[in-house]
Amino acid sequence: MAERRPEQALDAYELVLSQHPVMAVAQLGAGHALACMGRDAEALESYERALTLAPRTPEGEFAAGFVLVRLGRMKDAERRYADGASCCTRNRG
Repeated sequence: MAERRPEQALDAYELVLSQHPVMAVAQLGAGHALACMGRDAEALESYERALTLAPRTPEGEFAAGFVLVRLGRMKDAERRYADGASCCTRNRG
């Protein structure tokens, strides 16, 4: 199993974001690294930025839902999960 190094991952994402601040996938990755470190409020902020850049992205919606559960915000998490599921259903073709 690969070693988890969320601090190094976050450093890499922050470097990318310093040069390309509108890269939604880097915001999402930074959110994942922050969540791995237990920095859920910051992870949520990163996921929200990713969703602002790429609205209604299933990965962003589900990731935001995950940290909202950990933050005890169940109603908000339910909404994010529902939004993520509707994205998946809508994109099926």
